[in-house]
Amino acid sequence: MADAVEEVLARLRGARPHLEGRIDRAATYLVVHMSSSTRTRPIKIRVRKNGRPVFLVASLSHGGAVYEVDPQDWSCSCPDHHRRGAACKHSIAAWVLATASNAPEPEPPKEIRCEGCGEVLPRDRLIEVQEGQAGETLNPGMRVCRMCARDHGLPIPRSSHEAGEDGAQGDADDEEGGEAPMPEREPADGLKYEQVEAWLKAQRWLVAKTRPDNPHSYALKRNAKDPQMFDAVVRFIQEKGDIYRWWGADYRQLVANRHAHWSMSGPGQAILINRKDLENVRKDELRNRGGGGLQWRWLHGPDIEAEREELRRQEAGQDELGEGA
Repeated sequence: MADAVEEVLARLRGARPHLEGRIDRAATYLVVHMSSSTRTRPIKIRVRKNGRPVFLVASLSHGGAVYEVDPQDWSCSCPDHHRRGAACKHSIAAWVLATASNAPEPEPPKEIRCEGCGEVLPRDRLIEVQEGQAGETLNPGMRVCRMCARDHGLPIPRSSHEAGEDGAQGDADDEEGGEAPMPEREPADGLKYEQVEAWLKAQRWLVAKTRPDNPHSYALKRNAKDPQMFDAVVRFIQEKGDIYRWWGADYRQLVANRHAHWSMSGPGQAILINRKDLENVRKDELRNRGGGGLQWRWLHGPDIEAEREELRRQEAGQDELGEGA
């Protein structure tokens, strides 16, 4: 259901960019709705005596207030809708929920991103955080790799394959502590993710001074000790990276060392590899810089509008300091 809601929201943002603020506030409603128990969900459906269904949307900012959304024309009884005569956050949230509920369930992706470190791994190699296990940086329902699970003190379940070998390897497991080996990424050009991550970390990264509006850095092929390794890493990025849209063009970006890495050209043609700190990627998405919206939802918390407001406050404070300097 969450994937269907995200897909409907993405389509709506593309079709109605002028409603971005209200769509974001509606998204907050939907996050609260899907993370709440059935009894406390803010969006409910009621059938009137005349047989017509309506949505009842509880206000998140005014305690006790409940607004009625009519699915025939998606009008809402809230003051904002009556004042503007246009879609409000309540009607948008109800419409998205209704549309997503009628959508066919998408096939779950075979590989998904660890919500701790960002590495993409086969879905069955990730561990879902359970109630009572979440710490300050993890929430129930998040999926993390074994390394992140170990770092946060989560129990690491043994796979069925490992359990089946208990009889043959019980003594060896006792000697080694019984801990399963860490999963590894599939190789590309003989490379593994860990090798690429270490190689990227060791490069000389130069700040892109000509693009202060888009802070990032780059590593030049001519500075690499092994040009063939440079080409192999470029190929790995373009094969294993996630598609990321930037001003209408799609690029493959690989997350490693808390940075997104990409190349504008393919192996043999690329003369540099770019990288951007994930914090700047997060800010880009909040500002919609690049025109792609919220593409990496795992970078953000549940309340996007609160993140945007905090970013605006930070930038306003920086502007004031600059003026006073």
